[in-house]
Formats: sequence, C-alpha cells, structure tokens
Amino acid sequence: MAEDLYSDIAERYDWMNVKNPIRDEFFQRLFKKHSVKDLLDCACGTGHELILFHSFGCNVQGSDLSDAMLAQARKNLSEANLQIPLQKIDFRHLDEHF
Repeated sequence: MAEDLYSDIAERYDWMNVKNPIRDEFFQRLFKKHSVKDLLDCACGTGHELILFHSFGCNVQGSDLSDAMLAQARKNLSEANLQIPLQKIDFRHLDEHF
C-alpha cells in the first residue's frame, strides 16, 4: 500500500478552505438544472463539499484514498451532525464499487 501523503496535513487542510458563495451558487444552479439527486464525491478530502451538496438536498456519499483525509471528513461530518457514507477507494477503481 502506498504511503498516505496527507497524513501530516489532513487536520490542517481545512485552513485552506475559504467560503466561496459564487462557487456554491454555481453548483446549486448546476445541480438544479440537471436534477441531480444522488452523487458520489470521489476524492472527497475533508468532506466540505459533501456537506454543501447535502445542504442542496442531494443524497451524497464520499470516497477518498487517504485514511487521514477520511478521518478528517468523518470529524467534519460529525461536527455538522451528518451521517454520510464514506469509503476508502482509489478513484481509478470506482467502477468496481459503484
């Protein structure tokens, strides 16, 4: 198994997460236009987009290859009082899982 390159920074990764209402609105309009209801955020990182997409009413789940990022995503989801399924999956092999 490859080394987890995010193990040293996952807990600090969210410091780089800056609110971007224009981007959030773009996704909301896009999802509404295409009637998106279910989605997988592959390489979901710390889960912030999962929280955003859930707030749009979407049924979401996340995947990432990094154990450290998934741990931080679980923490962020817990703090948001959300239970969103997360799986450790290499996005190059999604077809084997979904």
